[in-house]
Amino acid sequence: LTRAEPLIFEIETRKVIPVQTEPIDLLYTGGANLQWYADSRRLYFTYTKRGYQSVQLREIDAATGAVRVLVDERSETFIDPGMTYFRILEDTSDIVWSSERDGWCHLYLYDGKSGRLKHQITRGPWVCRGISRAYEKTRRIYFTACGREAGRDPYLVHVYRINLDGTDLRLLSPEDAEHAPSFSRGGGYYVDTYSRVTLAPASVLRRAEDGSVTMELERFDSEPLLKTGWKWPE
Repeated sequence: LTRAEPLIFEIETRKVIPVQTEPIDLLYTGGANLQWYADSRRLYFTYTKRGYQSVQLREIDAATGAVRVLVDERSETFIDPGMTYFRILEDTSDIVWSSERDGWCHLYLYDGKSGRLKHQITRGPWVCRGISRAYEKTRRIYFTACGREAGRDPYLVHVYRINLDGTDLRLLSPEDAEHAPSFSRGGGYYVDTYSRVTLAPASVLRRAEDGSVTMELERFDSEPLLKTGWKWPE
């Protein structure tokens, strides 16, 4: 099994700073996935033990190479790496972290300074599928989830927003379809492209506040195709 030993290079002095962590197993595909904080003084990465029963979010001090654990997720059975999402809110040091610890993939809020779990953000018999945006000023997070809307295919992904304290959960994509959001840099709007196996794709510009449509960008016209005798799949 291939392993990686992270090193930090100080460019001006050419000093090499070893990161004080055990070698990182390069499981499955990809590398160690080290990411810098905005201040360039620290880095963070996820450390997954072989067997997928432990995943840690670790922080590195760039000046010394010292490492500390921010979040320690453990399971007696299995932690799905494809269902592990997180966002670090650097101004407040809060961390939004996903976990299946209650039987469903949901979001939790951690204190990034102490590593203490503050509280669970989302809950219920449905599944979080990703974190789209997190905003520190409004204390609000935008995420995708499936299985929450009654009477719909439970695999269809919808867009939601919720406050970091777990209040004011809102559906922002009401159409019965699979939604793929792309948020603006400022966070006031997002492009929502949605479709279904029996619904032609459309792209609209929505307000992030309430999901209302500002304008339609593009919609596929299926009529010429249907006139050829083509039929929607089942």
